[in-house]
Amino acid sequence: MSFLQNLKNRFIKYVPDKERKAYPNLLYISALGVTGSIITRKSNALVRTVTPISLMLAGSYVWYPQTSKNVALAINNRMKSLIQKKQLTNSLNSTRDVVEGKFNSASKVFKKSTDEVKSRVNKVQKDAKKEINKAQKEVKGKVDKAQKQIKKEVEKTQKNIKKEVEKTQKELKNKIEKAKK
Repeated sequence: MSFLQNLKNRFIKYVPDKERKAYPNLLYISALGVTGSIITRKSNALVRTVTPISLMLAGSYVWYPQTSKNVALAINNRMKSLIQKKQLTNSLNSTRDVVEGKFNSASKVFKKSTDEVKSRVNKVQKDAKKEINKAQKEVKGKVDKAQKQIKKEVEKTQKNIKKEVEKTQKELKNKIEKAKK
């Protein structure tokens, strides 16, 4: 079906039958609207608005019954589609809220576990630093002790060498003196 045929078929159901004269009926409906306005001229605003519209709708139902039924069906179908759309939107929104809730709870659990792992890692790092510092102090103490011992050994060896050198010098002096005599 072409676009024009489709458009024609959609609007044909709203057009009154050809054998009925449209203009006199439109005049009757308009006259009902004016009558409603005249009758309610001293009433409140709501009654002044609703009465002419209601009389015109009743007249259109009497003089254009098929068109009125078609319009009512179209409005009913449109309302049903709007209600279905609203229900679908509500369903999608509730599903979205559920999914967002699950994502939020999952992210909270993930954040809690990462914080827990982070605290464990920090604790292990602190313990490792303590152990390293302790080992460094022990090594430094042993190195200092070994340096002191080496220093003592060096001083002791220096004294012994000095004594040996002095002793050897005395012996050489004595031998030189004996040789001179």
